[in-house]
Amino acid sequence: RFVWKDRIFSVGVSIGIALYPQHGVDPMTLLRESDVAMYQAKQSKSGYAFFDSVRDHHKLQLLTLERDLRQAIENDGLELYYQPMVHGITGQVIGNEALLRWQHPERGLIPPNEFIPLAEETGLITPIGEWVIEAACRQNCEWQRAGLPPVPVTVNLSSLQFHDPQLAIKVA
Repeated sequence: RFVWKDRIFSVGVSIGIALYPQHGVDPMTLLRESDVAMYQAKQSKSGYAFFDSVRDHHKLQLLTLERDLRQAIENDGLELYYQPMVHGITGQVIGNEALLRWQHPERGLIPPNEFIPLAEETGLITPIGEWVIEAACRQNCEWQRAGLPPVPVTVNLSSLQFHDPQLAIKVA
């Protein structure tokens, strides 16, 4: 901590360490790996960290998954499955719940508990939410055009989406 112009500042240090030749043999690789280690140190709040290829591999997998998720949003690669909501006494269908699914072209079906936290962390949850609302409304219209009686369709929204001041307009 230090004082400058009547203000108190706190400074922290995070050091990333990459060793020659274990982590790289050229300067650019060593700089890149030490940069990755620095972010690992910041994340763990330990002050320093040695480059860890296992953690780096995990980070690369997440970055690849994020890229693929962006492409899935842009290219209609997401799907909605509909689960009927049934009245407990009459057995009548009183609505449908839209459930988001992602069939990855290489990895197969990726469960929502794997890609939704990633979407929330990266900000992709907003375009995903917009896609879900639009797709569910489109499907409901198709059902009604086919002669099925209108029933409510529910969608799940992330709590982060409620920070969007345009959410009510988008839903309407």
